[in-house]
Amino acid sequence: MPQKLKGEVGNWVSGDRFWGREQDIASFAQFLDEGAHLLLVAPRRMGKTSLMREVARRIEHRFTCLFLDLERGSTAADAIVELSLAARPHAGLAKRMGEVFRSIGGIFDEIQIDDLKVKLHDALAGDWQTKGDRVLNVLAEQDRGTVIFIDELPILVNRLLRPEGHHITSAGKAAADQFVSWIRAAAQRHQGRVRFVVSGSIGLTPVLRQAGLSATMNSFTPFDLAPWDWETAKGCLLALASNYDLDLSDPAVGRILTRLGCCIPHHVQMFFSHIYEDARHRGTLVCSTSDVDRVYARSEEHTSELQSRQCI
Repeated sequence: MPQKLKGEVGNWVSGDRFWGREQDIASFAQFLDEGAHLLLVAPRRMGKTSLMREVARRIEHRFTCLFLDLERGSTAADAIVELSLAARPHAGLAKRMGEVFRSIGGIFDEIQIDDLKVKLHDALAGDWQTKGDRVLNVLAEQDRGTVIFIDELPILVNRLLRPEGHHITSAGKAAADQFVSWIRAAAQRHQGRVRFVVSGSIGLTPVLRQAGLSATMNSFTPFDLAPWDWETAKGCLLALASNYDLDLSDPAVGRILTRLGCCIPHHVQMFFSHIYEDARHRGTLVCSTSDVDRVYARSEEHTSELQSRQCI
């Protein structure tokens, strides 16, 4: 029986919804086993968050894995709050975090998240570095090691650099330098006990380069995430077709991949979604090469129309 895959467009995936990338996962895990700190590099829609989530799922029996999403963050304190919250679900860590934030103490794992965020920000006021160091000290004491996955760090750094929204300021550069240098120092201080993995929808290196801060992350190993090769993309399309009972011939698959040119995971799955909806509207779950061409042309027209509207 052909392998089946349920469509998931726009969200990160893991487990039985994660497709391909076995070699990437093996290399990623090997780097972490060797104690490396990683800078995950790839264009948008390549599946960076999904890769981090899937790696975390596969190594969680060997490491304490914490996942931070800093997309809404704007200060260094926000990052420490998210790190502290990420530790809360892990056995034993909630109590230790309560010891770090003594004003919260024994209610660290009982209080509502929103209330806890407020209390953590109050506790960090004026001294996020000291408390951040204590949080990392706790994580470094874990017997099996800790991996901290930080998603959207570049967005937070960019906001630090541009506190007024548009231009880099001297105060913003100082704040960004202080925060990123703190991460680098922590990575060096806890080498072999804590691993950092950093990624984001915008590149961290270009953001730091604009402010002349590129050297602050030179201890991180770049990990390039490439598009799928054709065989991986083809397997994904056939697994999706099998799950949705769509008759997708080899020539039609080939035409999809030719039309796409570059097999970015999100684009592959989005194209399949359009093709499947087209087949449903036609009342027959069969897709030919001419159907692929028609759906592609219609998608191009729709994209051009949206772009023209945005320019008005």
